[in-house]
Amino acid sequence: SMDSVPTHCVFSAEDARSVFSNRIVSVAFENDHPVGFTAMVYLPYRGETVLHLGLTMIKRSHRGRRIQSPLFTKCLALSLINLWRMSCWITNIAASPAGIGAVSDYFVDAYPDYLGRKRMS
Repeated sequence: SMDSVPTHCVFSAEDARSVFSNRIVSVAFENDHPVGFTAMVYLPYRGETVLHLGLTMIKRSHRGRRIQSPLFTKCLALSLINLWRMSCWITNIAASPAGIGAVSDYFVDAYPDYLGRKRMS
């Protein structure tokens, strides 16, 4: 969580087109002020495109208001539509147990899985 939305190149870049050439960002607003965002990035790998889930930040005062799920879901849906498929490799570098849990809950065959449903192969 955070007290304010941090300054980031996607919000302040002079050449926004180049910054967004491989990214999708969803921002939640309240009274014209950002209260959270989710950022995802497309990464090239062996001729394929991999979707990296990136970062989700919610303003501390807005935690517990059920902002994260719709923000993440909208960003993910837009990413998959842009890839023109509903099946692709997805990566995540979870920095918290909640991040691991969210990926385990949202995706099929996710590893690691907090319920032990999937073993590393």
